[in-house]
Amino acid sequence: MKKRFWLFVLLLGWMLAGCAGAETAGPGPEESEGESIAAETSLPESAAQAESSASAGTSETAPEESSGETPEEEDSGTDGGLGMCQEHTFSYHSVPGRLIDLVGGTTFGEWVRDYSDDTDEFGRPGENFSIVDFVEHFEISKEDFIEATRSWMTDEAMENLGVTQDEYLEAYGYTDAQIDAIYSGDQSQINEAFCGDLAYYNPSDGQLYSIYWLSDHTAADYQAAGVPVSEVERILDDASAMGGSYASLAEAAAPAAEAYALE
Repeated sequence: MKKRFWLFVLLLGWMLAGCAGAETAGPGPEESEGESIAAETSLPESAAQAESSASAGTSETAPEESSGETPEEEDSGTDGGLGMCQEHTFSYHSVPGRLIDLVGGTTFGEWVRDYSDDTDEFGRPGENFSIVDFVEHFEISKEDFIEATRSWMTDEAMENLGVTQDEYLEAYGYTDAQIDAIYSGDQSQINEAFCGDLAYYNPSDGQLYSIYWLSDHTAADYQAAGVPVSEVERILDDASAMGGSYASLAEAAAPAAEAYALE
């Protein structure tokens, strides 16, 4: 989970840095100015190399979000931030650089800036932005989406990364189920495909019940929504283990969760 968090911070930092005025996204993995997809470090850094075009054309270093601080330090909660969205997978709130290529970095930057100061229902800045919004706004065809996100994923590239294509898509986006969901127009299908680590997808109503929701509702609400006790406990345990603002949310949800477990 920490690996996913760190990769998201890195990719999002690069993406927003590129929004400052890049005309087009930078080279893809296999043409990244001599930079090999092969990694000498851990998978997240390898994946970041492979998706280096997410910089939207910038050759600058990532902004201070990826300056070397650990995720725990960034998400200490001391600044009042709520950290990265855990209601969804990180790929839900990001756009690979090769998709940005299709519309141009400047055009993308002008569009995504509208979301930078926006907050979602839980007060998280920028979380109203999603890959679904991007695809719908720029009318990206499913065929172009698949070509842009997978054309670089050769057997050699996957071997260099040390993972299978399925493993990569599951960890960093976008699986067949996620792509189908993006183009489905069905919010429940989107919710299921992009359900995050600290959330539960309820097939009975198609909704996501996340750590944010749990921290702001009562045991009676849990019961009415039909969230299994086991899922409540899993989410709170994982949130506590993550520390920072997530642990604070788990602490806020604890009384309701304890009451719910006793019912």
